Parts: sequence; C-alpha cells; structure tokens
Amino acid sequence: MNDAEAKVVRHIFERYLKLGSVHALERDLEASGIVSKVHVTKKGKTIGGIPFSRGALFHLLRNRIYQGRIVHKNEVYDGQQDAIVDEGMFEKVQEQLSANARRSQNRSDTHITRAPLTGKLFDANGEPMSPIFSRGKMGKSYRYYVSASLQQGASPASDSTVQRLPAPAIERVVKEAVSRWTARTDDSFNKIATVRLTECGIIIEMNTVDPIAIASRLADREELVHSRKASCAVLLPLALPLRGGKGASTLGKQESRYLDQVLIGALRRAHAMVDWKQGLPTMDVGPSSRYDTNILRLAFLAPEIQRDILEGKQPHSLNLQTFKAINLPLAWSEQRKALGYR
Repeated sequence: MNDAEAKVVRHIFERYLKLGSVHALERDLEASGIVSKVHVTKKGKTIGGIPFSRGALFHLLRNRIYQGRIVHKNEVYDGQQDAIVDEGMFEKVQEQLSANARRSQNRSDTHITRAPLTGKLFDANGEPMSPIFSRGKMGKSYRYYVSASLQQGASPASDSTVQRLPAPAIERVVKEAVSRWTARTDDSFNKIATVRLTECGIIIEMNTVDPIAIASRLADREELVHSRKASCAVLLPLALPLRGGKGASTLGKQESRYLDQVLIGALRRAHAMVDWKQGLPTMDVGPSSRYDTNILRLAFLAPEIQRDILEGKQPHSLNLQTFKAINLPLAWSEQRKALGYR
C-alpha cells in the first residue's frame, strides 16, 4: 500500500469517529469523491474506482491489517507490515462499531435476524460471503450474503460465479439438510464449519458429528465428500446455477426422496414381530427389548405412510429418533399431522 492509499484509509477511520455512523460515512465519502482502490488485472480489466458501499466500509473498519496485525484461525498476531492506523484510533473505531451494533439489535422495529452463516459461507472462488441488508420502498428489510470483493467495490466476476444469495433461502436449505443428516433441529448451525458453493451445489462441512450415521441418512445424489472420526463434508446438490445469469439466484427445490435405511430397517423389524389374521394383528410373544417396544408402533402406521417410508417420500424431519419421541395417534387420519406431513 502506497502513501496515498494509506492516507485514504486514515481519513476513513478519522471521519467515521467524527460522524459516528457507517451510513453517514458512506454519504460523506461519496460527496468528497473518495472511491475504492483501482486495480488492473493481468488481463487488463480495471476493478474498483467506485464509491465505497456500506459493506466495504464495515470490512475496512474491522480489518486488523491496518493495525499492523493479521488474523489466522480467529487468533490475532503481529504482522510484518507497518500499522497504518494507530492503536488508539483503531480500538476507538471498534468500540463505536460494536456500540452501534448493540443499539441496532435493541431496536425491535429495525431488528435484523442474526446471520448464522457469517464467517462460514464461501463462493465458488473461495471468497467469504458476508451478510448485508437493504430496504425496499415500503421499508421491508432484505438480507443477502455477498462475496467480499463485491462489498469492497469490485465488479462482478466475469465468469458469472454466484456472488450474491438471498440469506433466508440459503439458510433454510442448509438448516434443513443438516437437521436431517444429524437428526437434530436445535443446534444445526453450530455443527457447521463451512459452506462452500461449487458448480454442483454446495459442500457443507460439519464438526462434532457421526459420519457413519450421516452417511446412512443421505438422500439420492447427496455425497459424502470426506470424513474423519468426528467430522465430515457432504455435497448437497442444488438447482442453483452457479454459472450463468447475474440476476438474483433462486434456490431450487431439492429432490424430496431419501431412503432412510435405519427407519426402513426398523419398519421391517416391527412387521416381523406382528402376524395379521383376518385383518387383525396378533403376536405370539411380546417385544424382547425396549428397542423393539419403541419401534413396534411402526407396524401400525397408515399404509400410505409406510409406503412413503419405503419409497423415501416421508418428511425430512421424520427419522427413527424423532419417531420414538412422538405420541403417535392410533387414528390413521391423525398420524400424518403428528409425523410432520404438510
């Protein structure tokens, strides 16, 4: 970074402390004609030279490289580069940013749901995708995940790699998949290490999980990319064109079938314990274990629900663990609602 660029960075930090708001800073810099750094690629393409966006300013103001530090795996180290902003100013800016963030969260009318994929989502080029929000004409808030280069003022990738995703859509798809694979719904995002966009869909890497159990719950076309003792990565195919089309991407609906071999095995075992005579169930002996007692109810599911399980059409939330926790109605007409059918 040359002296002129360093001067711009210091000016941005100083103006933020004076104005106290990134929104006000954005307007101030644009009015002063201060734009992002111009960079020319090896192919001769010019990137940057445009007004700073709010996302780019947040990224700049939080970047410890201007403090002469580097961050690696959430640990801060002294860097080899000289500090551009002195320690006192940098920390004052961090305090102001954090204070503004807390005030924003406390305003119920402008509250934006925390983005659970922050720091975990990466585009196909390996760039982190950070959350931003915008407001429509009627004041409604919209959340997105946007690649770092776009937030820093660069032009969209020439190869049309997806660099902007609607946050609720990608969060919903990821949460539903991880909940299904782990048979849990309470801490799905905590299990996620990274989510990476690829040409085939997304690869979700998870920690503190059982790879063998996850492999048994994969749906058709889902693939276990790699696994270790307590971590694994799964390729989740999506109807999301990662190449082609620069408009807002729409997440396609995932193929709903997945054969849960654990659930299917339990269903077959339940039927093996029951004899049917003249349409009535009979048993020569009672269940031999607590496990058999829990799964016996599977034999009394409505025929269409049993068929769905065998064909992989049951709700994603329905697995053996959730089934055992359900107070199953005897009436077939009520079972679908109890088991999560819509």
